[in-house]
Order: sequence, then structure tokens, then C-alpha cells
Amino acid sequence: MKRKTVLAYLLGCATLPIVVSVLSLAAAGWLYFAVPVDAGRGNDGSTASAAIVVEAENELDAVNAEYTWLMTRRPADVVLAQSLVFEGDRVYDVFDLQTPDGESYRLHFDITNAYGEW
Repeated sequence: MKRKTVLAYLLGCATLPIVVSVLSLAAAGWLYFAVPVDAGRGNDGSTASAAIVVEAENELDAVNAEYTWLMTRRPADVVLAQSLVFEGDRVYDVFDLQTPDGESYRLHFDITNAYGEW
């Protein structure tokens, strides 16, 4: 009888979903701490003036930080749309989201520091 490799064993057993979940949570945790996302006092993201500030050095890091923020703080909500909004000298990513109950709302992230940086 031929011996299975470790990877083949993991792929064929029931523990694979657990392994994938642990690795996903570890990656999300690393991203969460890698790029600061500062809600600040009173900054709940409901409006541009109360936007959640993303302190990223480039656009890719900003997008990763936004989605990590959403996955860790609003995991059950569904992203319906995402748009880029320019207001004065500020740049915002605006997400249209929906709760499991069907309630829709907007969430604003201030990405001014990262916009245009690659």
C-alpha cells in the first residue's frame, strides 16, 4: 500500500475546513494590525465627516485594511456597492452595505493618505 503525503491526507480529511479557518483568521489578524484603521471618537463611518480613517501608505494596503475592518467588525453584512468619492481635499471609499435583516446603510473610509500611491 502506498503511503499518502501529509498534504493529501489533509486534503482528504475533515480537518481541512478547520485548518483553512485558522489560517484565514491568522491572515486577517495580521492585516488588522499591519495597517492602522482609526475610527476615532465619534467616527462611526456614517458620513464623510465621521469617516473611518485608514492610515495606509498605498491604495492596496488601504483596500486590504477596509475589507479586514469589515470582516472583523461587520462579518454578517453584505457589500452591495463600493464607490470612490472626492470631497474637497479628501478622498473616501464609500461602501453600501446590507445587514442580515435587510437594512441598508453606508460606511465611509477616509483614504486620502493612500490615494494615488502604489
